[in-house]
Amino acid sequence: VQVETYQQAAVYRLGVLQEDILKPGIHFTLPYPFDKVEIYDTDVVQKTTIGYRSEENADNIWTQSHGEEEYKLLLGGGDELVSINLRLEYKISNLNYYLKTSTEPKAHMEALAYELVTDQTIATDLSSLLSVDREAFASNFKKELSEKLEMQQIGIEVVSVVLESIHPPVDIATVYQELISAEITAEKMILYAEGTANQTVAKAEAAADTAVFGAKSEYEEKV
Repeated sequence: VQVETYQQAAVYRLGVLQEDILKPGIHFTLPYPFDKVEIYDTDVVQKTTIGYRSEENADNIWTQSHGEEEYKLLLGGGDELVSINLRLEYKISNLNYYLKTSTEPKAHMEALAYELVTDQTIATDLSSLLSVDREAFASNFKKELSEKLEMQQIGIEVVSVVLESIHPPVDIATVYQELISAEITAEKMILYAEGTANQTVAKAEAAADTAVFGAKSEYEEKV
């Protein structure tokens, strides 16, 4: 059996997984059906998406569909939803754990990731989440997910986490954008009104000062 430099192999002898994992190189095993060898690309970085599966360049466009049905999270207040998209890059770090701990290691990792996403969003609101520092969010997410994976000994190492998109669900994104736009317009109108009021007050105060000084001057002249 030839195992490439980026691979490792597991040997099943009479259907029983052997402890010794085959490293890169040439190995001799018993012929089938006594030995069965399964080769895994342990040093190849793989990817999976937590959230929706995006299509082409629609990732950051709130009002466009992102392919499959979006994963919607209920936020802390209980009356707001958010769609989130995380890209996980990972590789097999321990082939023994990978094969023994779980029948579906990737699905196990994804379940932990979804659980962690829920924990991250349950105590916040949409405005706070949309303004989050993405790098800090991704870094913290990677740290916590890595700790969970190590604790459960799944044999997977998280290489990187990328927070690709956070936005309101597509079906309410247009309404949300209109709401934000209305809030911005209202704020502009308030600032304009306050500026106009300040100008009016300043002119009135100047006119009052002029009238007072004029009256005092006239009084002095008459005296």
